[in-house]
Amino acid sequence: MTFQITGKNLEIPEETKQRLTRKISDLEKILVNKNDLSECKVTVSSSGHLKKLELSINSKFGLIRAEAKEKDLITAVDAVVKKVYSQFSRVKTRIIDKKREKLGSEIRWESVQIVEKEKVEVVRTKNVKLEPLTLEDAIQRLELSDHDFYLFYDIEHSVVSVVYKRKEEGYGVIVAEK
Repeated sequence: MTFQITGKNLEIPEETKQRLTRKISDLEKILVNKNDLSECKVTVSSSGHLKKLELSINSKFGLIRAEAKEKDLITAVDAVVKKVYSQFSRVKTRIIDKKREKLGSEIRWESVQIVEKEKVEVVRTKNVKLEPLTLEDAIQRLELSDHDFYLFYDIEHSVVSVVYKRKEEGYGVIVAEK
C-alpha cells in the first residue's frame, strides 16, 4: 500500500509519519491479499486545540474513509483505525447475512468481530429533477435551501454532481464517474 501523508498548515514530524504508517498498515492483517488495499491518503489538520485526521483508503472493496478529532495525533490515529475495524465488522455482518461468499473470502474474519445486526431501512425515497447548472449556481441554490447538499447536473463537465457544506468551512463537490 502506498501512503500519502500531508498536513494542512501543519508540519508532521517524520517519526509521527512512520508511526502513522505502521498503525494503518496493521489494517492489512485482516485481509487475505495484502494488495487489496492500494493507496492510503492521510490528511492532518489542526482545528483549535484539536488535531483532525482524515483517512481515505482505496481498496478492492471501494473507498474506505474515516476521520477523527482528538487532542493529540496518536489518539486520533487510534480512533480512525478503530472506526475502520468497525466498518469491516459491519461489512462482515452483511456478508454473512447476504451470503456473499466471494467478498467474504477476501477478509480474515477471525480478526474482525461480528457486531449486532443493525437493521438498514430506507425510510424515504425522493425523486429530484436534475437541473443543468454551473457549480456557482448550485452553491447559490444550496444556500437558498435548508439542506447540507444539492444534487445537480454540472453543465461545465457534463456529469451528475453533488455540492455539500463542509463541517469546518467552505464546500465540497462529489462528481459521478462511470
